[in-house]
Amino acid sequence: MAQLFNAETDWATTQNNLGNAYLYRIRGDKAQNLENAIAALHLALLVRTKEDFPMDWAMTQNNLGNAYLYRIRGDKAQYLENAIACYQDALRVAKPDTLPTLCLTISRNLADFASKQQNYQLAIDNYEIAITAIEQSRDWIPDEIARQEILRQNIYVYENMIQASVNAEQYDKALETVERFRCRRLLDLILTKDLYKNGEVPEEIRKLEAEMEAKQWEVDRLRRQLQTPEDKQEKVGATRHLTRDEWDDLNEEIQKLVREKEEIRQKMLHRLFPALDEEKESKPLSVSVEGMKGLLNPPLPPENSPLPPLPSENPPLPPFQRGEMERDDVALLSFYTTDDDTYIFILTQAGVKLHRCQGEGYKNFQLWLRDNWLTPYSEIDDSAAFQAAANLANCDIDAIESINPKPSNVVVKLTDGTTTEISVSDFNASRKQQKHQLYKQWQDKMPEMLKEIADRLQINQLIAKLTDIKEIILVPFMYLHQIPLPALPLDNGEYLGDKFRVRIAPSTQVLTFCRQQAQNPEANLPRYGIVENTKDDLPYTPTECQLVAQIYGVAPEHHLKGSKEATKAKYKQLLTREKVLGLLSSHHAKSNLTEPLESKLLLGDTDLTLGELLNASIRFPQLGDLFLSCCETALGNSELTDDIFTLSAAFLSAGASNVISSLWAVNDLATTILSYFFHRNRAAGITSADALWQAQMELKELTLAKAEESLEDAEEKLDTVRASCSPVKNPVRASCSPVKNPVRASCSPVKNPVQTSCSPVKNPVRASCSPVKNPVRASCSPVKNPVRASCSPVKNPVRASCSPVKNPVQTSCSPVKNPVQTSCSPVKNPVQTSCSLVKGSPVKDSPVKEYEEQEKIADNCQKVYDLVVEAKKSIGGEKPFDNPYYWAGFVCQGEG
Repeated sequence: MAQLFNAETDWATTQNNLGNAYLYRIRGDKAQNLENAIAALHLALLVRTKEDFPMDWAMTQNNLGNAYLYRIRGDKAQYLENAIACYQDALRVAKPDTLPTLCLTISRNLADFASKQQNYQLAIDNYEIAITAIEQSRDWIPDEIARQEILRQNIYVYENMIQASVNAEQYDKALETVERFRCRRLLDLILTKDLYKNGEVPEEIRKLEAEMEAKQWEVDRLRRQLQTPEDKQEKVGATRHLTRDEWDDLNEEIQKLVREKEEIRQKMLHRLFPALDEEKESKPLSVSVEGMKGLLNPPLPPENSPLPPLPSENPPLPPFQRGEMERDDVALLSFYTTDDDTYIFILTQAGVKLHRCQGEGYKNFQLWLRDNWLTPYSEIDDSAAFQAAANLANCDIDAIESINPKPSNVVVKLTDGTTTEISVSDFNASRKQQKHQLYKQWQDKMPEMLKEIADRLQINQLIAKLTDIKEIILVPFMYLHQIPLPALPLDNGEYLGDKFRVRIAPSTQVLTFCRQQAQNPEANLPRYGIVENTKDDLPYTPTECQLVAQIYGVAPEHHLKGSKEATKAKYKQLLTREKVLGLLSSHHAKSNLTEPLESKLLLGDTDLTLGELLNASIRFPQLGDLFLSCCETALGNSELTDDIFTLSAAFLSAGASNVISSLWAVNDLATTILSYFFHRNRAAGITSADALWQAQMELKELTLAKAEESLEDAEEKLDTVRASCSPVKNPVRASCSPVKNPVRASCSPVKNPVQTSCSPVKNPVRASCSPVKNPVRASCSPVKNPVRASCSPVKNPVRASCSPVKNPVQTSCSPVKNPVQTSCSPVKNPVQTSCSLVKGSPVKDSPVKEYEEQEKIADNCQKVYDLVVEAKKSIGGEKPFDNPYYWAGFVCQGEG
């Protein structure tokens, strides 16, 4: 009986295979081949029944559907109906959660057929089944690379679903599909880290992380050996140069260690993904338009806001009211590129609209962006090296086959097989010069490129569809992630960032996760931390960090300065053990477009790589803001799955709510001012995205005259506060008044007629007020002029009388040391009210404290003024920073 059974099933399998052979036969009469195929498949179904062999039955039904689909003879309309019936019968057995691979094949065939017949609803229904099958197949595989490959191989199913939805004018379904597949690999890693948000990482995972860290330590050790004296910026002592063989061996060993490190990481993910899939089953992810509408509304502020407002000398525009139920003046713009067009889906509370950029498909637009924006930038290092080698070797650049830097020289191999050696120092100097020129060329081309991108995206027509919209959330696609979209120019001479407040998100799912994980911080956590100048070679970074430290009152133990303090261990400790609520990370960083996991922050002793940041045990969910004041922290390569691995994405996965990061190698001077503006705005209580946007707009329009005006305003306010500090009855304290003290009065533009000559309107001499050009103006600087220094409570005993510490008369105001102070109560002593800027109001802060705060503001304005003077010399122009290269290089990613 068993033999008979096997014979029948073998016969049925043969008939099924014969049917497929006829179906795809090339020779002979095609119509007859299809008839033979249908006959053979029907014979197979005599044995392959749904009851006895459901899987085989479904496979044969799918084959029969294909045969009917292409049948030539007879009533074609009837055969098409037969094909649909066969596919649908097969799908009753082949379900996404039981037979995902077979289900994908059948549903895809039916959807593709329906789409060609312009039966878009049938196509949409079956693409939905196919996508569910793809995601189920992906979730069943614990290997990260295999998961990504499944998505990559079937990406066209998503594209066909999007196109069918657009054709059916179901734009909500199209948008949901775009956001469904976007950044899935990144989202998996984020959710994997979230599995152990309480810190309970399994011991097995910790051991694997320790193995990875040991490999990374060895890689760093070997890389230090490869550094030449020029790389280390130190003189050659007794250090022995490596031989060429030793050099090659070290490079080979480094590559081997990197591969081993990746193998350990994959092993770790093998352990993590099953737990992740269980979590997904209990808390399935969903992407819906209604859910995305929630992102248009501002998040409710936490009970213990990590960054409460602080005084600001120039309060920015007021933020939108937080916690509103529905915002009808916010739109989310999701970009997607098909083979033919680029779509921009516009989501508002009213629904979804479509902006179509016809002809701007994958090849015409995305590859154009790659070839004209990203590739020229990414090849600057190599191009500079080849050009330098060609100049020194006296040959054409095309004649160079390879360049092999060694510790003692650089070996240049030519295409004819010959080699030449050039000096390392000469090569480094020439390469540096060539690199500067290539960066300048790329930078100068930026406005022209942005104009063409704006034209291709029909940005002015897009704006016409954004009636009454004030804020936009942009979700780029592929190479658009590398474009400073707020810097797209408009017809009226403005930028997109002038028209709208702009936020950027990698995907709506990542944005949703960032918003969900934002939590109330623990009490008494450090407010802010700073990591400064880890290689001791950035000239303006100390000024930046000093400005921010002053705004937030950063404690010395939370301010890591230079290479000795800013080590990898202390950096991680600042985030995970000290648990700072905000961090300014100002130093070098480098992206790696070919091996993204090797992108890194360059710290004092060694590097912190993107791969390390993805470890499950590295979490800092308390971190509200991270300002990566470094190069290329948002730079990454793009692919069709829209997964882009960057350092900023790694920090988001580790728990940061907002990450401000850079798209290219940013300018140190411009970044210093931008960082100050941003942190000043944040201290005023503005959200991260708005704070960055306003800082960029302010930097773009910054002139020396504006910086000078801000400085004068701050000094005038300082004099006003000082004047109000005098309680009338104390002549010693009264000496602080600019009326009674001619020394200080000379600094006041209001009370001193000599000073009025400094007005740029009334007196041309004012233009000479630059501390570089005019020693008179320099006398206003507390650093350069002892007269101005006399305004300092440290250096001037008269001014010191304002200090409750150094003046015994002033200490009488202390409620601890002098009972007379109680007479200063606004209730008991009306004289005390004279200490308040608003007479008769309760005194919130002591006049001395208010004076000190305003003095800090004036000092900050002086620093900004000095930086703009530097920019006028090094960059030039009335607005030194108006090129998008200077102001548009940073993006804010996260919950906003």
